[in-house]
Amino acid sequence: MKRKIAVCALSTSVFLILLSSFYFFLKRPEKVETPKMSEEEKKVIIVRDATYSSEKAGRIDLRLKAKIAKKYMDRSEVDLEGIEGRYISGKEGEIAFKGERGLVDTEKQNAALYGFFGSFLNEYEVKTKSINVDLKTGSISGDEVVVVKGKNLSMVGTGIRGELKEGKFTLLKDVSGTVEIQGEWYEFEASTFTYEKSKQMYSLSGNVVVDKKGMRLKCERMEIYEEEGQPKKVEAKGNVEMDSKGTIAKSHEAVYDFSEKRVVFSGNAWVKREDMELKGNRIVYLVEEGRFFTLSPRMKILRSGS
Repeated sequence: MKRKIAVCALSTSVFLILLSSFYFFLKRPEKVETPKMSEEEKKVIIVRDATYSSEKAGRIDLRLKAKIAKKYMDRSEVDLEGIEGRYISGKEGEIAFKGERGLVDTEKQNAALYGFFGSFLNEYEVKTKSINVDLKTGSISGDEVVVVKGKNLSMVGTGIRGELKEGKFTLLKDVSGTVEIQGEWYEFEASTFTYEKSKQMYSLSGNVVVDKKGMRLKCERMEIYEEEGQPKKVEAKGNVEMDSKGTIAKSHEAVYDFSEKRVVFSGNAWVKREDMELKGNRIVYLVEEGRFFTLSPRMKILRSGS
């Protein structure tokens, strides 16, 4: 009897051990394998909220911030996402910019920014798909469509070149837009557009056409000079031709002085209005009076019925 009880107790113990082992096997966590890193991943260091700065002559002239930075161990490139930056030129002021992503070469000191938006000297906003920056010289370049907006100016063109330290940039081709001069808006087209902060000047070059209601001006180059943010003088050069409300004027050059409110046509100048025709080396047009006169002796007047 005692033997039967012992055998029964032993069987019960074995059963309980097997049951507990089976329960543990079902409940224990599965083994999780650490994913293997590729050789490429092993060569990258990922940093969040990264910063980068460039220093010239003991002064920081560029600051970059990125939400994510990927530093490659086997090369000098840093891949950036969510970029904000500032370029500080002691001469011309500050340029703020943003980019969706970018690539900075710390050895060559250059960068490519994608999804670029920049604020140039608190005067112009610039948008383009991609732009290259030489961090050593402060020069920029790009070949995509560029959109520029300012207080008195709005335009689009293809390709950009610029010198940040000088506050200068050029749109390279197919430029068109609008500009406000003395409270009036003009539409314009040209091959290129250049802005120069130091000269307070912006210029249009190549097949320039400027339109306002009742007036069209054509030339090869036009330069607009400002003073305290307001246009002071406009110079048109090369095969100048103006058609304004029935008055046609042609010359090699024409200068519109806003303070004197007059236009001077020079270089084989010719003006025709209704029954009047003037020819001379220099012809002056008084804007407010609507009157022309010549400063050289060659002159011809035609009258109807004569």
